[in-house]
Amino acid sequence: MTRQDKDWMKEICTRLWESKDSVKLCEKAIGKQLQLDLFWSKYVNDVRASTLGVILSKLGDPRDYESAGAFLKASGLNLKELSR
Repeated sequence: MTRQDKDWMKEICTRLWESKDSVKLCEKAIGKQLQLDLFWSKYVNDVRASTLGVILSKLGDPRDYESAGAFLKASGLNLKELSR
């Protein structure tokens, strides 16, 4: 590695380390909000608050979907296997 490569690697690692702290703060804030909701507070310990927050913000409330299959399709998890 050149000196520039080493400096670049050091900078990336420093930024990565700093972002871990931000993620922890966000996780805590999202968890705090979800704990206020009687329904979602039951799931915060089973599914990380950030995961649950992403699901709710990107897909909406899973209970609003017509079926579990519709929710899976919206999330892109309705993969089909093609066997030959």
